[in-house]
Amino acid sequence: MYPSSKTCIWEIEAPDGYHIFLNFTKFNVEGMRTECAYDYVKIGDSEKLCGEYNEPLLFTTPQNRVRIEFASDSSVERDGFFANFIADFDECQNNNAGCEHTCQNRLGSYVCTCNPGFILSEDKHNCKEGSCFFEVNAPSGDINSPSHPNEYPKGQNCSWHFVTTPGHRLMLTFSNFQVEEHSQCKYDAVSVYDGGDGSAQLTGIFCGLTPPPLLLSSSNELYLTFTSDASVSRPGFQAHYTSVCGGRLTAESTPGHIYSHATFSDSKYGKNQDCTWSVSANSPGRGVRIQFSTFNIESEEGCQYDYIEIYDGSEAKPDLLVGRYCGDTVPEAVTSTGNELLLILHTDNAEEEKGFVAEYRESKRSNSSKRKLTAAAAARHNPFQEPIHDRLKE
Repeated sequence: MYPSSKTCIWEIEAPDGYHIFLNFTKFNVEGMRTECAYDYVKIGDSEKLCGEYNEPLLFTTPQNRVRIEFASDSSVERDGFFANFIADFDECQNNNAGCEHTCQNRLGSYVCTCNPGFILSEDKHNCKEGSCFFEVNAPSGDINSPSHPNEYPKGQNCSWHFVTTPGHRLMLTFSNFQVEEHSQCKYDAVSVYDGGDGSAQLTGIFCGLTPPPLLLSSSNELYLTFTSDASVSRPGFQAHYTSVCGGRLTAESTPGHIYSHATFSDSKYGKNQDCTWSVSANSPGRGVRIQFSTFNIESEEGCQYDYIEIYDGSEAKPDLLVGRYCGDTVPEAVTSTGNELLLILHTDNAEEEKGFVAEYRESKRSNSSKRKLTAAAAARHNPFQEPIHDRLKE
């Protein structure tokens, strides 16, 4: 793994008329591919890179020179990266190489690409209308129907697949909405599904001039489709999506994960957050086990500012409280005595930290009489609370 608190810079220069072709064959740098506030690789003036990529990362520089910067912070380390480079003549500099939209220089050649909503024609240079499918992975942003705010084209069949960080949900809010009216939305329509594709639970089908209500997914995936027929067109819609913490989760034999915030590893958790995760066992008679792999919550002797609370049940009752946790010491694993655990994150309006990652899975239920919290452990986890329920660490 690369060392912490390290900064390295490489400067590469090629002859005039050439570009530099970079090929990252391995890449694993702390982060989740957005913002990259901790460790990163920066190529020239481009955005910072971080996260893990299993496929090669290919870059062609816009000029004949490039500056590559790598920086790591003082905590989490990863395997780092391996890259090779070569100088390559830029065919795109002459008349865009005949490409109608965009010419991309490749090692020893070039390819033409098309703008969103278009695909490459058979001649490999011109573009025509094509696919209208979008994978949306950013924690928040905006989408709109084709050509919005102008009228959408006829005969459209578009879809958006939203995916956010595990343990979070997606909230969708429509700001503009004008879709051809019909009492049953038979002609043009927006359909929203609570899952990853059109086979998931249908949340609603919408048309007309009234925007849909605020929509909230039950998991970290949401699927939206927009269809238009061959007749009437309208200006369409614009919608804002954002990630929302908390929700109901089902524990199975394979592990699931909860992240404190949608941009974990890219930025610190936000102020004034109150998030609740309810985790239930999938099988009758089974329990839930939660174990933290990363834990960094604002430290305070009584954990009164930012904290995690775990309850052995479905409600946040004092007699079900397992413990309150803060600081950077990873708590012990917790196993429920019943079929459900409740995890709560609270943050105040002051300091922020990196947050946590928790793994949950279905497990044999805990026998609370087998191993109880000692008085010292209770005081350490929640020093100002009346006696913590004797409970369940195994």
